[in-house]
Amino acid sequence: MSEQRILFGRDERLYREYKDSTGTLVDPTWTRVTVYDPNGTFLSSGAATKESTGVYYYNVSLSTATTTKEGTYQAYWEGTIGGVLVTMDVPQYFDGYKVPWQITQPDQIINSVRRMIGDISPENYRVSTRDMYWFLKDAVDEVQAEYDFGYTLTITSTSVSWNSTLYTAPFTLFKLKTLILVMESTLNDFMYHAGNVEVGDIRVNVTNILRARMDNLKRLQEKYERIMYEIKANGINGFVIDTYIRNQIINDYNYAEYVYE
Repeated sequence: MSEQRILFGRDERLYREYKDSTGTLVDPTWTRVTVYDPNGTFLSSGAATKESTGVYYYNVSLSTATTTKEGTYQAYWEGTIGGVLVTMDVPQYFDGYKVPWQITQPDQIINSVRRMIGDISPENYRVSTRDMYWFLKDAVDEVQAEYDFGYTLTITSTSVSWNSTLYTAPFTLFKLKTLILVMESTLNDFMYHAGNVEVGDIRVNVTNILRARMDNLKRLQEKYERIMYEIKANGINGFVIDTYIRNQIINDYNYAEYVYE
């Protein structure tokens, strides 16, 4: 159970006490705190700061970068007391997390897609975050090629960003197209193992699973095409084209109606 939660982008203090063999608070002659991220990768280290006799703190700041991991972090404290180096067998745990209004729009799309495909364990993602960003980039390019919303997605080694604020219609299409591309990729990978899978003495027929995934993918594609059709037909700039239902073409300035004879 983690003792503390630290919000991304905010400096917070970790506290620990140093005591001698009698349990009395004492000041060590040397201190060191080392922090590791949820993957066990070194994050930072430094000397602890004294607040009062035997009570020390270490400032932790978790980056708001998209590469920063949510999850449980570990801090190992060390100190020299009475000439003896004292270390921790069990680290101090704390949770690093983002709040919704700090998550970028690319992250919102990717997190939503992960929930829809059940890829929700940060410790063991089936599709890496880096791959997810490139799926999103491909989705944006494909949607833009079909209908120009005026958006571009830029991916660098440290960030992912839009060229301007993303609004509801393109947000929905980019998310849906990303989901379709991810599912197409996982489906194609799954097809290599279609048929019967043997595990020991057990043979499992996965054809029905494959068929269900293909049907689901087909429904998603049809949903995407309906949304895209409505946007193309009605536009997002005040124009309404409804010739298939009411034989009307309306925009902000003119009105015309054609009646079949």
